[in-house]
Amino acid sequence: VFVYMYLIVAVIFRAIGDSRTPFLFLILSNLLNVLLDLVFIAALDMGCAGVAVATVTAQGAALALSLLSLGRRLRALPGEGRTFDGATAAEVGRNAVPAVLQQLVLSAAFVVFQRSLNTLGAATVSGYSGAVKIQNLIYRPFLNFHDAGTTYASQNYGARKVGRIKGGFRALLLLEGCLAAVGALLFLFGGEGLVEMIVGPDQREIVATGAYFLRMMVITLPFSALMYAMQGIMQGINEMGSVFIGTALGMLLRTVFVVPAVPAIGFDAIWIAILIGDGVEAVYLVIRYFVRTRTDLVRNLKGDREGAKA
Repeated sequence: VFVYMYLIVAVIFRAIGDSRTPFLFLILSNLLNVLLDLVFIAALDMGCAGVAVATVTAQGAALALSLLSLGRRLRALPGEGRTFDGATAAEVGRNAVPAVLQQLVLSAAFVVFQRSLNTLGAATVSGYSGAVKIQNLIYRPFLNFHDAGTTYASQNYGARKVGRIKGGFRALLLLEGCLAAVGALLFLFGGEGLVEMIVGPDQREIVATGAYFLRMMVITLPFSALMYAMQGIMQGINEMGSVFIGTALGMLLRTVFVVPAVPAIGFDAIWIAILIGDGVEAVYLVIRYFVRTRTDLVRNLKGDREGAKA
């Protein structure tokens, strides 16, 4: 509960242009967790129960402090609307539904994906798992840039600044592209050594499988970078429905491909399925973005400005 409430607080901080404060509270929570671990485990000898108490206490303390800080920040903002409003809550709920459905689709697709992967044997699964840990060194920052793009686009969408949204889109593409280039170099030249660090040097088959997967993922990286950039911008301009459709389409094609392909071509089906899913979603969102920015978005925002002048 504390974790999910903290995530809500962090999102609100980012929405008002402050990503530093939730990061500081996260650091505080981890430091407090370490300190309380020493108290409850080393000093009080509470064992596993001490770990749980330390974790929950640290999370609760960080949440309480972040809520106090957020309350002060919100009270300092100009304008009205400081009490609960049913219409606003309904609007938030409507925007959240596509995101919830998106996560459900992702979860269901990953279950099918993992089941197909498991048929390839323990060594292949271990190699893939080790490679994914290395892959996340790049894909987690992909997601961080995605979140930054969402915040930037939503702020400018609310301020009716179409030009800044387009500029932010180009900047986000550049950042994601540079990160993809770094990932390509890492996967090509450092993949084997990094996988070996995780699984051990004596597991040659597992290391070879993980290194091969990372090399093949270099092909997928540009499409993944584009997909995350597009998701971020589209969510920021209130196109959650388009993001859901893109995700559902990509996951559907990935699943339809991987189930018959794994028995036919083996491990190669895994990275090809990821390429298909990310590529299809990226292309769909690119098309939807240009349709939206050249028609509906520009027309709606211009209409708002004209109404305000009148």
